[in-house]
Amino acid sequence: GCSRLYLSVVRQASAETEEVPKPGKETVEQSSAAESTEAEEHWPPTGRHVLFASIEHCIPHRNVNAFTGDTGTFLQDFIKEHPSGMLSLVHPMLGIDYGHLDLYSELTIVVDGKIQTVEVLMMEDARPGLDIRWYFLRHELFSDRTQESLFPQPMSRIRSLRFYSLWNQ
Repeated sequence: GCSRLYLSVVRQASAETEEVPKPGKETVEQSSAAESTEAEEHWPPTGRHVLFASIEHCIPHRNVNAFTGDTGTFLQDFIKEHPSGMLSLVHPMLGIDYGHLDLYSELTIVVDGKIQTVEVLMMEDARPGLDIRWYFLRHELFSDRTQESLFPQPMSRIRSLRFYSLWNQ
């Protein structure tokens, strides 16, 4: 198989916004006030900000390995070699334990004529010169997958089509 990576460089905002939203204060597990204050100190990001979204993902320090082939190695190298700034990673969650995650937001999406609510959970990590923010999307269509079966099969099933419709929105 062949993999493709598409990169878009945004040189300026397309519209002025009044204020960049701060991370949500609600948590899946309660966190201390010090952790909330620390998260807000790094927001909004300064310098380069890269957004990377993929079904496949790898979080070695949480023992989450949701990838096929060389993607896990690519993602580890991508994070390791990324230039200074902010890196945001967006992934649909598997039905496994990711450890503590903060509830960041909820999305309301229409799939096949029905309203679906997707929870956006977040965790942060920092490396010298690089702030990393993972956003995980939690929904039943995403979480019934496993590390061994990342992509819904067969592709002709209506449930598979709903999965991709939800992910692509």
